[in-house]
Amino acid sequence: MWALGFLRLLCVVSGVRTVYRSALLYLVKQTRLFDEQYYLENNPDIAESSMNPLFHYVVYGDKEGRSPCIVFDTPCYRSSSVGWTKHINALLHYSYVGRYCKTTPSPWFDVDYYLKNNKDVARADLDPLVHYLEWGGIEGRSPCPHFDGAYYLRKNLDICEARVNPLLHYLEYGRLEGRRTLPPFNPGYQEISDEELPTPMLPSEAQWKTISGSHAGEEAGVDVIIPVYRGKAETLRCIYSVLSSKNETEFELIVINDASPDKELSSALAELAESGMFSLIENDINLGFVQTVNRGMQLHQERDVVLLNSDTEVYDGWLDRLKTAADSHEKVGTVTPLSNNATICSYPYFPHDNPFPLELEYNELDVVVAKANEGVRVEAPTGVGFCMLIKKSCIAEVGVFDAVTFGKGYGEENDFCQRAIKKGWRNIIAADVFVRHWGSVSFQGEKASLAAKGLKLVEKKHPGYLSDVSEFIKNKPLSGIYQKIDWQRLLRLKREKNVLLICHSRGGGTEKRLQEDISYFSGKGYGIFLIRPVPDAPEKVAIEHPCVKWMPNIAPVEWGNLKALIKIVEELGINEVVTHSFVDFDKKAPSCLQELIQVTGVKWVMNLHDYEVICPRINLVDKEGFYCGEPSIENCNKCLRLNGSSFNVDDISEWRMLHGTAMKAASRVVVPDDDVKQRLVAYFPDTAIDAVP
Repeated sequence: MWALGFLRLLCVVSGVRTVYRSALLYLVKQTRLFDEQYYLENNPDIAESSMNPLFHYVVYGDKEGRSPCIVFDTPCYRSSSVGWTKHINALLHYSYVGRYCKTTPSPWFDVDYYLKNNKDVARADLDPLVHYLEWGGIEGRSPCPHFDGAYYLRKNLDICEARVNPLLHYLEYGRLEGRRTLPPFNPGYQEISDEELPTPMLPSEAQWKTISGSHAGEEAGVDVIIPVYRGKAETLRCIYSVLSSKNETEFELIVINDASPDKELSSALAELAESGMFSLIENDINLGFVQTVNRGMQLHQERDVVLLNSDTEVYDGWLDRLKTAADSHEKVGTVTPLSNNATICSYPYFPHDNPFPLELEYNELDVVVAKANEGVRVEAPTGVGFCMLIKKSCIAEVGVFDAVTFGKGYGEENDFCQRAIKKGWRNIIAADVFVRHWGSVSFQGEKASLAAKGLKLVEKKHPGYLSDVSEFIKNKPLSGIYQKIDWQRLLRLKREKNVLLICHSRGGGTEKRLQEDISYFSGKGYGIFLIRPVPDAPEKVAIEHPCVKWMPNIAPVEWGNLKALIKIVEELGINEVVTHSFVDFDKKAPSCLQELIQVTGVKWVMNLHDYEVICPRINLVDKEGFYCGEPSIENCNKCLRLNGSSFNVDDISEWRMLHGTAMKAASRVVVPDDDVKQRLVAYFPDTAIDAVP
């Protein structure tokens, strides 16, 4: 990359930019990661021009944050990469640097995960992303932990037979159709057959008939405004969610069709409006987002307004909770909920897009959010326009959006919020509301370009805005709020009886036994929770659940923090602890667990799959891998000093005493065969040990 940077500098100085551009065009093409069709479909402004898409991407698109293919997210890559990427093409940086640093190019492709699970790709030194797109996908390999490629192909035989990359299918079609990306965890769960797969979630005619319109007349205190341009499925789903959700707040739904090019969408809107579902306003010409929103905001100056993107979904009580937050203080000007895709309001990962499905539906997540953070609000430097309530009194004083400066749209709500702050108003995040956001249906690939330009304009009008946002992100004021949500997601999986399983994360036979225990306890109706080691921090543990894949906000707990461990056991209602291995945990973990068991009184079943309790090297082998003969204590200590162990132990007597005491505290000690039992009994004659094949 330094050579490319030098070439760029040389060409700029000498005035021969075409040489540098030609080099870039050649190199980008060689990556095999530029998808011309995707680029044109997601950047209609380029499709409408006569410019070559590859040329546009190389010269302009990358700088504007546009993505070269569906699984390379330029803003995501730049936010994840370390080093000089601002002035270097992001795709080339990935190809020559990022893939070796295992930098993720997209929430849907984890380089490190792919290489660890596909050793042939790692040994061949192939670009993992190229390999996945050209071969790995259709072979059923998985691009990341939250997308099981083999399962997706197995459950969608039409895709398998057509040899279509499963992730590309999911991102384009499957996510809208509600197709699963992971197999269900619960063994009692009845999987959907291929014939029963959910169809696209467009509301049916029968569903429309079950709801009434939103014409509340003079009683309406809020106008919910949805500007529409394209995206039929998302738009109709959004409208249906607004009308079908239950709220006490009287509102009028106003849909504004900004001269949509989608005739089917326009026809559907007109038909629904005719039946009295909502008020429909149609622009004669395309005014753009800002002018369209302004038109809606000025309809009823006596009402608060909620600006709602057409690619969102709302749930029961959403408007009531937003209104309660707005009324919590007379100087609250704007209120924004949490979402999966809302920059500084994004959950569970902040401040990035979270497109992957969780273990619960989004309406269930909204219930969890409402319970975890009832009445909690956080002040922010800006609202986020995907769903933003604005008080009528704030609009009256601040005015509407700046259509002259922000044109088609991006940055207009940030500018409004900054103007509001200067007049004494506050922008708050309602931490007890969650609204799903599919993301940029109308702007598509132009989003990154518009965002970059819009933020520059906001900073020009309001110097210091970007630093305020950066400070907000750095301080992470939502971290405690998100931790409560993660914890509530765990608590909802608690049952009458619950087991805590403790094991390393190395896989192998021990992991197989752990999975057998998960199936066994699940079959008995237990709630199942796990403790795993934290990489490079053996003194800490991570709390997990088998079907909860994304729970990044619960901080690891130290083994020595008995108070925190007791709280976990009590709140999760743990009745039984089952240990499978202490490998990769702190060497004092058994004694810490013993103390926890004594305080809480829960049952402890200790599974020993090897000779870990008498040999920190686990399998009684020397440095050559041969049986050590179980030598004297002196020679054991010499072996530990020379050859090391997974536990960084150098005193075998202390090690065996620690584990012997822990074994006595356990309700039951289980080993896989009589050989292991006899060897252990020789060291711990007073401990009852059961051999269970």
